Amino acid sequence: MKNARIVFLLISFCFSAYSAHAKSHKLINQNLAGVGNKWQYQMHITQFPGEGTVDWWGSATEQVVGNEVVAGYDTAVFHKTFTITSPFSLTKTESANRYLSSDCLKGVHHETEEWVNTVRNNNPWELMPVWVDESDSNLHFGYGEYDGEHIPPDYTWYGERNAYITFLRIEQIAVPAGTFDCVVVLCRDEWSEPYDWHGYDETTYWMNPGIGIIRSDQYEWNWNPETQQASVSEFSTKLTSFCLSTDPLGTWNGTIDSDNYGAGSGTISDWILRCDGTTDGYWDIDIGGGSVVSFNPSGNYTYSDCQLQFSCSGTARESGYGTTSPYTLDVTGTIDGDTATGSYYIDFTNIYWSDYDTGTWQVGRELGTDWYDVEMLGENWLEVTCECSNDWCDGVDFDYSSTIDFVDFCMLAQHWLQDQ
Repeated sequence: MKNARIVFLLISFCFSAYSAHAKSHKLINQNLAGVGNKWQYQMHITQFPGEGTVDWWGSATEQVVGNEVVAGYDTAVFHKTFTITSPFSLTKTESANRYLSSDCLKGVHHETEEWVNTVRNNNPWELMPVWVDESDSNLHFGYGEYDGEHIPPDYTWYGERNAYITFLRIEQIAVPAGTFDCVVVLCRDEWSEPYDWHGYDETTYWMNPGIGIIRSDQYEWNWNPETQQASVSEFSTKLTSFCLSTDPLGTWNGTIDSDNYGAGSGTISDWILRCDGTTDGYWDIDIGGGSVVSFNPSGNYTYSDCQLQFSCSGTARESGYGTTSPYTLDVTGTIDGDTATGSYYIDFTNIYWSDYDTGTWQVGRELGTDWYDVEMLGENWLEVTCECSNDWCDGVDFDYSSTIDFVDFCMLAQHWLQDQ
C-alpha cells in the first residue's frame, strides 16, 4: 500500500507539473518514417502569373515505400503523387529521401520529373524540428546545402537553405479524415542559388505527432533573375485518409451487427492485433432466447494498405443449451487510426442454431491506463529500443519516440485510469 501511495503521489505531481509547465510540444513521432505509412490529401493550388490567377484542384498521396542509405544517412523513401482533376487532368510524381533524427526531419535527396537535389558537404537541409517550444518565434533551427541537376542533365547548380519556425497555437480541427488535436506552427524556408536565384515559402502546418500533417497552407515566392519577375503560388492540403504501418497493434473492443440476429446483437472484446501478425480475442453473438454463441478466433492476420484480412477455425459454444459446433471464420476490414470497421462470414459445421451468419463489425482501439502500465513503465524505464516488434515496450511508449522517459510518465498521469 505504501508503494502504491508513493506512485500515486508521483503521478499526481507529474500531472500538475506537466499541466503547469508544459511549454514544449512534439511535432513528429519516430513511427511516421515507417515503411508502409500512407497519407492522402485533397489539394488546392493557386498561382499568380502576372495579372490574374490560375486555380487547380486535385489530390495528393504520399507513402513511405522503403529505406535507402544516401550520403551516409539511413533514410526513409517518401513517394508522392499529385493528381490535378480540375480544370484539366494531370499527374506528377516525386520522391524524397528524408532522415528523421531525434531532433529534426532532414532532407537528403529530392527528385521530381524536372530536377534533382542532393545533399552537399554532408549537410542535409532541415525541414521540421521534432519539438517546438511555445516561446519559439522565427527561430532559426535549420541550415542545409544541396547540389541541383536539371533533367535531362544539361546544367547543374548549388544552393543553400535556411529554416525558421514559429509556434502559433494548439487547435482542434476537422478535416475529411476526422477531427484531430494539432500543434499549429509556421515554417519559413529560404533558399538561394547563384546568379541571384532565390525565394522562400511560409507554410502553416497543423501537426498531430502520431499521424503527421493534418492540414497545410503554403505561400511560396520565387525570384527569376532572367525575367526580373517573381512567381507567387499558394498551396493547401487537407488530410482525407491515412494508414500507418503500426496501426494493427493494440487491443480493440466494439460491437457486431448480425444479419441473422439484428444490429448490436454481438460484441467484440479484447481483440488483440499484434505486430508479429498474430491475433486472438472474444466474439459473442446474442441469438435470442437467452442464448449467446461465443467463439475465440485466433491465428494470423494480414494487413496491407489499411486493409485487414483474417481467417481461422475453432469451436463455438452456445450458452443456452451448452451445445458446441466447429466453425470457420473469415473477416475483412479497414483500419482508420484508432477505429476499424469490416464484415465477417462464419460457417458452423453442426447446425444447432444456424448454419452460417454474416454481418458487420466496428471496433475502437483500447488506450486506457491502469496499474499494469505503471509496472511496465518501471520495467522499461529509460529503454531506447521501443518499436512495433516489442509492442512499443509493452505499450508504455505512449508517444512512439522509441524511448521511455518523463514524457511517457506524464502522459500516463494525464490519462490515469481512463478507459480510452
